[in-house]
Amino acid sequence: MGKVFLFGIDGTPPELLFEKWAEELPTFKKLREKGIYTRLNSTIPPSTIAAWNSMISGKDTSELGIFSYTYQDENGQSRLVSSKNVNCDLMWDILDRNKKKTMPYMFLYLIRYAKLMAV
Repeated sequence: MGKVFLFGIDGTPPELLFEKWAEELPTFKKLREKGIYTRLNSTIPPSTIAAWNSMISGKDTSELGIFSYTYQDENGQSRLVSSKNVNCDLMWDILDRNKKKTMPYMFLYLIRYAKLMAV
C-alpha cells in the first residue's frame, strides 16, 4: 500500500475552495487534481471539536460524548475538552497497531501521541 495524505479543512465554505478561489490556489488545485477528494457532511451539532473527533475516531458524537469545546465535570464546573475526554482508539492508534507510520498534525490538545515520520 502506498502513502496516504489526509488533508482536512475546517471553517471554510467548500464553494470558495472548489469554485471561487480554485484558480488562485495552485497548490490546492494540484492536490485535488492528483488525488481524490470529497465533501463531507458535518456532525450534529456542526462544531469543529465534534466533527474532528468523529472523523479521527470513526465514532458518532453521541458515542464520544463530545459536543462542544467544554463539558461539565462531576462538580458542575465548566472544563475544556482535551484528549482525556476521548475514550476510544483514534485512527493513528489503529494504524500504529497495524505497524503503519503516521504523522497527525492537528490541534495539540487532541493528540495523545504520534509516531512521527519524515514526509
